[in-house]
Amino acid sequence: MMKSLIALKPFAHSPKDKKPKYCSTCGSLATLEAHFDVGDSVTMIEKYCDAYSKKITTYRT
Repeated sequence: MMKSLIALKPFAHSPKDKKPKYCSTCGSLATLEAHFDVGDSVTMIEKYCDAYSKKITTYRT
């Protein structure tokens, strides 16, 4: 599957969140959301920490 980065947006934890959100790569607290186009008008959202968000580009998974 090819996924292309559409947007990278800041992600803030809300006091209403029952569980904190973590980086999908390393497990650290998430600080950014990456929005990817995965085809057929589908957008996938993944959360990342600052360190891994710098490594995100268009890539295959």
